[in-house]
Amino acid sequence: MYLLPYNLMKQSIRLILLLLLFSAVFTVPSPAAPGDEQKIDSFESLASWKADTSAGVSLMTDLVPGKQGKALMLDFSFQPERASVTLTKNVSFTLPDDYAFRLYVKGQPSGNNIELKVINKDGTRCVKRWNGVTLSDNNWTALTCRKKDMQFTWGAEGIKSNPCRIEIIVSKGFEGGSGTVCLDDLTITELRDTTKKLRSTATASSQDGENTPDKAIDGSMETCWSSEASNDQWLLLDLQQGEDVGGIILYWGQAYGAEYEIQTSVDGTAWDKVYATQEGDGETDDIYFKKRFARYVKINCIKSAAAGFSIKEIRLKSAEEAIIPSASISQQPNDIENILDGDKNTIWRTPFNGGQWLKLDLQKIRRYSGLTIHWDSDYASEYDVLVSNDGDGWNRIYSVRSGDGGRDRILIKNGESRFIKIDLKRSITGQGYGIREIELRSHAETTSTQKY
Repeated sequence: MYLLPYNLMKQSIRLILLLLLFSAVFTVPSPAAPGDEQKIDSFESLASWKADTSAGVSLMTDLVPGKQGKALMLDFSFQPERASVTLTKNVSFTLPDDYAFRLYVKGQPSGNNIELKVINKDGTRCVKRWNGVTLSDNNWTALTCRKKDMQFTWGAEGIKSNPCRIEIIVSKGFEGGSGTVCLDDLTITELRDTTKKLRSTATASSQDGENTPDKAIDGSMETCWSSEASNDQWLLLDLQQGEDVGGIILYWGQAYGAEYEIQTSVDGTAWDKVYATQEGDGETDDIYFKKRFARYVKINCIKSAAAGFSIKEIRLKSAEEAIIPSASISQQPNDIENILDGDKNTIWRTPFNGGQWLKLDLQKIRRYSGLTIHWDSDYASEYDVLVSNDGDGWNRIYSVRSGDGGRDRILIKNGESRFIKIDLKRSITGQGYGIREIELRSHAETTSTQKY
């Protein structure tokens, strides 16, 4: 038997241990075909992540049950005003021409900020920051961002070669604080060229005879999807890959949804509600919502106006058709984007009374027939609605001088402009304004004066 000298044996063992450590810390995801998803980390181990904190922050890490396997839990105490926790991982993968990152999170409390940094060897980096993230202790939330949604720093054109490091930062938000954040399944997906449109598919909870789900996306108003004659049905669209969606148009049959909601998802598991109504009136519903990156779009039909549900056709709006909101000021984390998130439990709020405003940019001159404002308790008792085609010259089309809050439904006859502005003159509380949701009715919708 041949035996190595003792010193040489020690060096060999040391080399083997270093190689094992290197393989654990330096992860190389396998190449993926366009549209496929690469897993950067599934958080099954703590070994590949290094944790740091800002001054005065205490932190404990642990592995907890994840979406399927395990997840990494950060248990932190945020006492200082600018408190943060940073996780760092060495990586090696190629950024495709277009891509989307996704990270699953859950925990408590809501209101803290989460940031993803992808860093190159020369210091160039791309960053995405989610402010005031709403978390749940029970349900996972998918944080998703496309390449075009990321900010590139230390290099105007961003990262050109392989990234070498990933950082995930949790920092104290305006209404956040001490608590826990669990992380699971950090992935990157290469996106196909969306000019080569893929054929979407449709499935449903049920169907009536030959009125199959695909009839809702076949381009014909002579066919339709029909469900069985009961409430609580759904229709699901699979776009085959993630895309930016800015709204949806529903062309109902006679059995329309009196109550329904629209949800989007990047993976078909974690869902975000982007629109909901309990006052559906059938025919055409032309719905705008905040731009979403999604692969799946689901229409949850809750209550029918007849027996079951029937949809003749569905058209999804592109990112170029989404509404872009802006405001004079926002009291964080109650950001202006909350007025278009389909959730009346979130609010846009200003800290001041007097001359405040919000503006809707339709991205080009469009026609519309009405506007609905869902106020919070600090509603505007006086306000004006103005429109403009260029954002400079404004025409007032509606005024309120004794508003009573709740919900204001405004009929706009032959409305047509690129910009819509709401000038807030006076708050009922004298301490600022709060709006939960704004809905814009397209000219294509059937509108009755009784409803408005």
